Amino acid sequence: MIPGGERTRLRRDLRLITADGVVFSVHVGLGETYLAAFALAIGASAVTAGLVAALPMVAGGVLQLIAPSLLPRFPSYRSYVVLGAAIQAVSFLPLVAAALASDPPPALLFVCAAIYWAAGLATAPGWNAWMTQLVPARIRSSYFGRRQAVAQVGVLVGLGAGGLLLDLAGSDRRAFAILFAAAFAGRAASTYFISRQSVALGRPRPHAIRVRDLLGRAWRSPSRELIVTILIVHFSVNLASPFFTPFLLVELDVSYGVFMSLLAANFAGKIATYPLLGRIARRAGLRQLMAIGGLGIAPLPLFWPAVPVPYLFLLQCLAGMCWAAFELSVMLSFLDVSDDPERTSLLATFHCLNSAAVAAASLGGGALLALLGQDRSAYLILFAVSAIARLVSVSVLLARARRGMAVEVPPLRILAVRPWGEAVVRPVIATLDLARRLGRVKLRPSDEEPAERSDPPRR
Repeated sequence: MIPGGERTRLRRDLRLITADGVVFSVHVGLGETYLAAFALAIGASAVTAGLVAALPMVAGGVLQLIAPSLLPRFPSYRSYVVLGAAIQAVSFLPLVAAALASDPPPALLFVCAAIYWAAGLATAPGWNAWMTQLVPARIRSSYFGRRQAVAQVGVLVGLGAGGLLLDLAGSDRRAFAILFAAAFAGRAASTYFISRQSVALGRPRPHAIRVRDLLGRAWRSPSRELIVTILIVHFSVNLASPFFTPFLLVELDVSYGVFMSLLAANFAGKIATYPLLGRIARRAGLRQLMAIGGLGIAPLPLFWPAVPVPYLFLLQCLAGMCWAAFELSVMLSFLDVSDDPERTSLLATFHCLNSAAVAAASLGGGALLALLGQDRSAYLILFAVSAIARLVSVSVLLARARRGMAVEVPPLRILAVRPWGEAVVRPVIATLDLARRLGRVKLRPSDEEPAERSDPPRR
């Protein structure tokens, strides 16, 4: 039995965690999603607008890698997460000023986006560890599953409100000031809800984990080759994907309302298919799930210029489904490891290297687009190159993909949505503790693989 005071504290914390999830998700739909569109609105080139969506994530990847060494320097997980959330909120204020200025420098967008991603992604390890302390193991999976559902609605609300506002405003750039101010307000409210959550007393402080230890453990992991092939796939994807927004808004000249509707169709397809994908992962296996997603996203760039705009809505919905399958298969592959330290090392190392791969690919794609003249034919060539590279890299990945079947799919945190279908998501690691004790996290081996080793005892 939980004492009355503890029960009251728990109910209060659960309400605050849900409130944080809702307002944070609305802020996701309102804010960074429309940054490339804002770059075009202030006169930046298509190449610059595409790079704004990709390059700043490097800062987030690096900060997420060094976060385990920073956590012990803070009084509590709460103080660490609150600081990151507050910095992320403040990163929108210069964008509000830029939207009201007559001639803002495009470089400001890169700086703000880099601060946004650095602060946001760096909080993920601390938030996961904190939730392990606040939410009892027996209710984590069900509670965070419900929280994920309402957060998905919040993202759709943010996307819809932002697109509607920009469409009504037309060419008036002040609409972006309102948009970014609303994103600031959402993240500021999220920061307040986080600051009101409890600090678990009597729990051990986290131990510092040096970057070289994380990298070394990831290098020794049997999943090392899998990481490399996934990075190659993401490199191939991001040769063209960051330039999807400029292609829509400049080459196809769609309105902000249509642009928003395409984003919403994409995200709706993604969230509608998650339950089905969980069943596929449990019954058919990860390799089949990865094949559905990988082979589905490979030809997408070829359809962007070929499909009339009305049919792009169907294409975007299908793209969201394929991206959801690919993202889920990748995430489950990383969770199927022998112990917590290995999983932490793999996730931190992968996110850092992946941000570097995305940045390098976007630079390469931007250089090719600029070299070819940034006209329609240049986009066609770039999209064709990316589609061929995707098909080749996905084929290599499927040859190395895990064949096991998942039994438990953890809830997800949505950190960003991309116009082309990809999303930045993180698993709620706290839900894995109970699942591991019940024997539901490890992947069942296929007939072609030896039986799995059992987890070592937790220390």
